[in-house]
Amino acid sequence: MKKLQVKGSFFLKDKGRFFKVITVRPVGDNRYVFGCRELDSEKSEVLTFRLLGLLDGMDAAASVMRDPKDILLVDLDDQGKWKIMQYGMDLKEREREMIEDCDSTIAMWTDNSGVIAENLELLKNLGKPTFLYEHSTRTNTTEAGCLDPKRTYDPYYHMKEYFKKKKQQNRQFVSYHGGL
Repeated sequence: MKKLQVKGSFFLKDKGRFFKVITVRPVGDNRYVFGCRELDSEKSEVLTFRLLGLLDGMDAAASVMRDPKDILLVDLDDQGKWKIMQYGMDLKEREREMIEDCDSTIAMWTDNSGVIAENLELLKNLGKPTFLYEHSTRTNTTEAGCLDPKRTYDPYYHMKEYFKKKKQQNRQFVSYHGGL
């Protein structure tokens, strides 16, 4: 059997719970045993799944995962029922609509990027279950876990939302009153 080396981290999502995969062992008939650590509880667990095409997917991932910061996620919730949609007309609109429509999210945040911070605040305010993978290139440290509802990710988020609503109200006023 071919042994695959994948740099980076391998995660499973099953029934809303996230697991970091430590080992994968095939046991026949497309069944695989995953040695994992559950991210919330830090408990070790052994999970067995029947997954068609896992080796092909892992082989494809191995060819592109060259950096230890890369992440491979196998989402086992709603298997085969994923939808493909076009959200919004511009990037900001697409991001916001995808966030509002999603059930849960996995976010990668490097060096406290302001754009991602704004999205994290939106996810937090909407109460969306979010797994956050946070990396600092300055200190070369990494943290992973669920979004903290008490943490402030973007200190300017509420001010931005206020001005966004004001701008929208002004546009509505002008269009209603015919441009005065």
